[in-house]
Amino acid sequence: MAATLWGPIVGPIVSVLSFVCSVGNIPLAAVLWNGGISFGGVIAFIYADLIILPIIDIYRNIMAGK
Repeated sequence: MAATLWGPIVGPIVSVLSFVCSVGNIPLAAVLWNGGISFGGVIAFIYADLIILPIIDIYRNIMAGK
């Protein structure tokens, strides 16, 4: 029960902290799955990795004054 609630919270946090590239995303998700994180946590991890680059681009544009 706790993994069901905790996984979707931990997944995106791990994704942001371990950002390398999308190629390493699936193997790391498999490691999380085998480590006991819930399916929702694994899916949240995968999708959180996909939104990091657009957020960095938006931040870069804001800092450049665009």
